[in-house]
Amino acid sequence: MVFGLLHPYMKWMWVGSILLISMGAGYANGYVTARCMKTAGLSDWVGGATCAAFAYPMIALCCFIIIDLIEWTDNHFN
Repeated sequence: MVFGLLHPYMKWMWVGSILLISMGAGYANGYVTARCMKTAGLSDWVGGATCAAFAYPMIALCCFIIIDLIEWTDNHFN
C-alpha cells in the first residue's frame, strides 16, 4: 500500500481506482434511488437525482468524520 503512494508510476493507478470506485458507488446510488422513487410512486427524476447526488457524499463524509473523531479521542485521552 505504501509503495503505491511513494512510487510515481503507481499514483495514476490510485486515481483510476478511486474513479472506478466512485463510478460504481454512484451507479448503485442512482439505482437504489430510482427503485425507491418507483416504489413510492414518484416521477420527479431531477429531484431524486439531486438528492442522490448530495446524500451519498454527505453520508460518506459523515462516516469519515465520525471515524476520525473516534480515533482522535482514542489517541488523545489514552
